[in-house]
Amino acid sequence: MKTLLQSLAIASIVTFGLFGFAYLSAVSGYTELSYYFYWQGRWLQGFVPCNETAMAFYQTCEMTRMHVVAFYAGIPFGILLYAIPAYGVVFFLKRR
Repeated sequence: MKTLLQSLAIASIVTFGLFGFAYLSAVSGYTELSYYFYWQGRWLQGFVPCNETAMAFYQTCEMTRMHVVAFYAGIPFGILLYAIPAYGVVFFLKRR
C-alpha cells in the first residue's frame, strides 16, 4: 500500500510539473513545445468531434465545452499513466 501511495505521489508531481511547464511555454509563445509537455490532454481532445467553422480561406475547429473537459481530464489520466512506471521503479528500488 505504501508503494502505491508513493508512486501516486510521484506521478502527481510529474503530471502537475509538466502541466506547469506546458502553461509557461504556452504563455511564452512556444505552443508547440507546450503540446509536448502536456500531451495527454491534447491526445484526449482528439477524440472529441470538431465543430468546423468555414472561414473565407480556411477551416477552423471551434472549441466546445467537451474539448475543455477532455483537456482537464488529461490530469487524472496523466497521474494514472505516470503511476505505472513510478510503481515499477519504487517497487524495484525497495527490493534492492
